[in-house]
Amino acid sequence: MGSILPAKVYQKSMRLRDALRSQILATLEDVDVLVMPASSVPATLIPQSTGLGTKADVIAGFKGRRGFTAPFNLANLPALSINCGFTASNLPIGLQIAGKAFDETTLFRTAYAYEQATDWGERRPPGV
Repeated sequence: MGSILPAKVYQKSMRLRDALRSQILATLEDVDVLVMPASSVPATLIPQSTGLGTKADVIAGFKGRRGFTAPFNLANLPALSINCGFTASNLPIGLQIAGKAFDETTLFRTAYAYEQATDWGERRPPGV
């Protein structure tokens, strides 16, 4: 897909990426980590069918799934997700912890502290 992307569009996307990274880094100047949901939608059951299905199914599968994680991927900053609860259907809910470049240790320590303070890491959804 990159081979058909016009150079102007690519350059604009790189400028937007740099702006996003700058905004996140500015936010992280006063805090060690950012804590937020990992997704805007709850987990779904693993489909029993194989294959991609229709184009609409593929698009629906991506909606909301990457909205909270994509900024850190684009900004090339570390983030991780840990369990912080379960839905009414007993499916896991993710807590995302994001941090400064090359400071993964702080993310791991924060996640570990959260897991020690709660029992969410001990619980499993049905069938797991």
